[in-house]
Amino acid sequence: MLQMKTITSKNEFETLLQADRAIVFIFFAWSGQAVQSREVVNQWENDPELSPTRIGVTVHQLVPEEHSYSHEWVTDGAHEAGGGGAVVWIRNRSIVGHIPNAARTGVQTLAQLTHDYLVLHKVQPAPTPSALQVEAKVSVDPELLKIMCCPETRQPIALAEPILIEKLNQQIAAGQLQNRAGQPVKEKIDDGLVREDKKFLYPIRANIPVMLIDEAIPLTV
Repeated sequence: MLQMKTITSKNEFETLLQADRAIVFIFFAWSGQAVQSREVVNQWENDPELSPTRIGVTVHQLVPEEHSYSHEWVTDGAHEAGGGGAVVWIRNRSIVGHIPNAARTGVQTLAQLTHDYLVLHKVQPAPTPSALQVEAKVSVDPELLKIMCCPETRQPIALAEPILIEKLNQQIAAGQLQNRAGQPVKEKIDDGLVREDKKFLYPIRANIPVMLIDEAIPLTV
């Protein structure tokens, strides 16, 4: 049985992005959507008639939470791909297509899209501004919040108030905000998850929570 090849190093990740043809599956362990999507992608890879290996392409699994160097690509270059369970197609070093949820897309459509993007090279049209605005409003699924917690203390987390996000983004714009590791926070945050003791906030960018201890933002209580 074929299995996705998991990206394990920065060198592997950068080599993949430079490939003539590649497929990336974005996985988050906390996301039920991602778990279901991985099952569908595994089925796809093992389908003798529809597998991408028929055209010489392997699906690579990227777990952003384990590779901080991939965050910029996930939240910037691949931000339209959404959260866990997304599939991204790369051709000639550029993203040519993406879907946010492999489980909903299904094996047949994944195979057809792969043929379009990597064989026929039909580039996916850019989303309209209205589509991006709608997507930007989507945040973490409330059901996921019930099972997510701080990776350090296991305390519950909750969505931040809009006024706090606005305040933090003002500090980011002014170059006044640092993360827990003491590094300057340069990217604007779309939302955040506040630890129960209100000492730290885990940023959310492009609907993706960055649940890394060093990336947490200290809060003034």
